[in-house]
Amino acid sequence: MRVATSAKEAGKLLETLAQRRKGADAALTRDIDALSARVHVLLGGKPSANPHNSWALPPQQVQTLRYVGEALDTLNHAVDGADAAPSPDAQAGFAKLQPLTETTVASWQALQSRDVAAMNARLEKA
Repeated sequence: MRVATSAKEAGKLLETLAQRRKGADAALTRDIDALSARVHVLLGGKPSANPHNSWALPPQQVQTLRYVGEALDTLNHAVDGADAAPSPDAQAGFAKLQPLTETTVASWQALQSRDVAAMNARLEKA
């Protein structure tokens, strides 16, 4: 749930940044683009003129909201699709995903508190 919520928030942030980019001066546009690029990296997609195309390629790294979300979703389908308790492999997979999940969500929260807060201050000045 936390991964899905974080990914949704990141997507909304990208939409907001795209709107704020319109009419911004060159320096502010550069800052908005830099923040957008960091959000895209954390999401696991690539910037694209059409945001729906950014998901066409696999994530570049595993510490992304997309990778973790897809891995947890795959594991959930395997567990829910079985007529028995989770297998030892499923339990081991979940144990391996937990720290990755925590790290990735913490990275998103840090980006929000540090980078988004700085951008908001920059936008208020502008």
